[in-house]
Amino acid sequence: MLTFAPSLRRLLRRSDARYDYYAAQYQARTPAARAWYLAFYLLPGLLVYAAINVAPVYAAGLRLTGLAGPVYQYAWLIGITYGWHLLLPVLVLRYADGLPWRDIPDFLGLRRPDWAGCTWLLLLVFVVFTLLTLPYMRYVQQPLYQWLDQVPAFRIPAYSIFKSAEALYGFPPVWLALLLIGNFVGEEVYFRGYLQKKSAFLGRWNVPVNGVLFAVYHFFQIPQTWPLVVPTLIFPLLMHWRKSLYVVILFHLLINLGWSAVVQWALYGGGQ
Repeated sequence: MLTFAPSLRRLLRRSDARYDYYAAQYQARTPAARAWYLAFYLLPGLLVYAAINVAPVYAAGLRLTGLAGPVYQYAWLIGITYGWHLLLPVLVLRYADGLPWRDIPDFLGLRRPDWAGCTWLLLLVFVVFTLLTLPYMRYVQQPLYQWLDQVPAFRIPAYSIFKSAEALYGFPPVWLALLLIGNFVGEEVYFRGYLQKKSAFLGRWNVPVNGVLFAVYHFFQIPQTWPLVVPTLIFPLLMHWRKSLYVVILFHLLINLGWSAVVQWALYGGGQ
């Protein structure tokens, strides 16, 4: 066992001096900056929660814009995904941190592909992750979902597009593609490519804090996402291991499509 652990670490981990440099050089340093970047994890989710889940604010937004409910919600999600998650980090890195344009993809983990991490190792981690999380999803996630759904402030409104798969996937294909791409690309750029380096001051706690705050950020889907606080730890852990945003983006895609389907089948299809 003692000889196996170092071999496993060598298999999973990839060294990248540039990644380590950016994390050390650009992490938040002052107490105010550290508090700000920790709050930055949650602010976009709180905005969406206020705009969609708080009924009076939602009704006011509909009156102000004249949009239909699903379109209004879609517009908010697209704005957060492409504006806050993708554009804002780039602008902050360029104009607040003074990073040259050419170095921003490097900072975010997009300069050097990780071929092993994006192929066989990704599939290996996916299979192991799926097998390990199935018991959690059956015996922990479901009771937590039912408990959280009983709290009025946490409950997803009946009009929310996240209330059912039919509502979420009822958009035209192009709209849906933009939303889904923005989901797994935008979230990974923001939470792993950007914030995981900014909160590197947390040291060994950076990975669990990143994973927990990522789950908590989804205030607009609390019963669905807060019970996933343990499985979501895999995203920052994978970024910590491989130091490549390509790997976590592809893994997020696999989770959204493959893992979700396996869990659905195991719990509600052939698993019962």
